[in-house]
Amino acid sequence: MQNSFARPISSPFLAPRTSSPMRRLSAAVLLIIAFAAQTQAQTIDRWKDESLPFEVRARDLTSKLTLEEKANQMKDVAPAIDRLGIPASRRTITAPTSA
Repeated sequence: MQNSFARPISSPFLAPRTSSPMRRLSAAVLLIIAFAAQTQAQTIDRWKDESLPFEVRARDLTSKLTLEEKANQMKDVAPAIDRLGIPASRRTITAPTSA
């Protein structure tokens, strides 16, 4: 009696893969395209797009700010946020003049 577990398994998924230069090139191109698409998606700043509604722009900007950066923007003298290209600002309140 022959043991049925002793026979070799044949499956296209278990076949040894050959590494052709074309297959390697295709894989490299796909990786480069995927990386470029991801990088471009991260660099799109919707908050700079003036054609979008204010609410969309504000939501996009605040989603990119850290809690500390948001708190600093509430001060009279707010530091620059270099990673987003936001310059430092200084707010002054002037007293109303009487006519």
